[in-house]
Amino acid sequence: MPETEATQRYSVAFSPRAWEQVVMLEPELETSDWLCERLKHVLQVINDVHQRNPDHQRIHFIHIQRAPHGHPQLNRVTSLRICHETREGEPTMLLITLSAEPAMGYYIR
Repeated sequence: MPETEATQRYSVAFSPRAWEQVVMLEPELETSDWLCERLKHVLQVINDVHQRNPDHQRIHFIHIQRAPHGHPQLNRVTSLRICHETREGEPTMLLITLSAEPAMGYYIR
């Protein structure tokens, strides 16, 4: 997995719906190169947003996935949330969900 400052300090997990909408857009057309590049981009966005708001437990933000070949009308806009999930005795994890999803219940060990 590509590393950023946030991913070096925290584990990062996506809810299934967030993963589908921002990383795995079209499973039948995906190649490992496209997936890796998209994941790298999304992790960088998460890192940037998190660095601007390091003390917030929940951060809502808009992610814009640029359409190929510069067709802005085909850009994909997704409202996401970063949640700091902390369990006693465990390291903090950044959980990425759609903003409309429940924030709890995805903690992965």
